[in-house]
Amino acid sequence: MDYTSLLVMGAMIVGFYFLLIRPQQKRAKDAAEMQKSLGVGDRIVTVHGIFGTIKHMGTKTAILEVSPGCELTIVVGAISRVAKPEDEEFEYSDDGDAEPTDFEVVETAEATQDLAAEATEDASVADQDAAADAPKGDSASSTK
Repeated sequence: MDYTSLLVMGAMIVGFYFLLIRPQQKRAKDAAEMQKSLGVGDRIVTVHGIFGTIKHMGTKTAILEVSPGCELTIVVGAISRVAKPEDEEFEYSDDGDAEPTDFEVVETAEATQDLAAEATEDASVADQDAAADAPKGDSASSTK
C-alpha cells in the first residue's frame, strides 16, 4: 500500500472534521447553553418563527404566551434564539377594549358588505335551483 494514498485519505478525514463536524458541534453547544440560560419572562423565537414570552420553564418543555391569553406548550429544543427588539413589528396590549384604527373599521365594513352580497347571491341561486327541482304537474292531469 502506498503511503501517499494513506496520507491523502487522512487529510480528507481531518478536513471533513474541521469543515463539517466541529462547527456543527460548536453550534449545538451554543444552542444548549442559550436554552439553559433562558428563564421566565424572556422573549424568544422558535425554530418555526413563532414569537413568544416564556411563562413557565421546565427541563424538557416550556409554556409560551404568544399573545395575551394564548399559550403554547413547546419542547425546549424548539427554541431558536432570544428575540431582539428590532425583530418585533407588533406589540400586543393586555387591553381587550382597544379601539380599532380607522383602517380596521373601513376594512371590517367592506368585508361585511361583501359577505352580505355573497349571501344574497347564494340565496337567489338556491331559489332558482329549488324552482327548477320542484315537481311540475302532469300535463295529462292538467288538461282534464
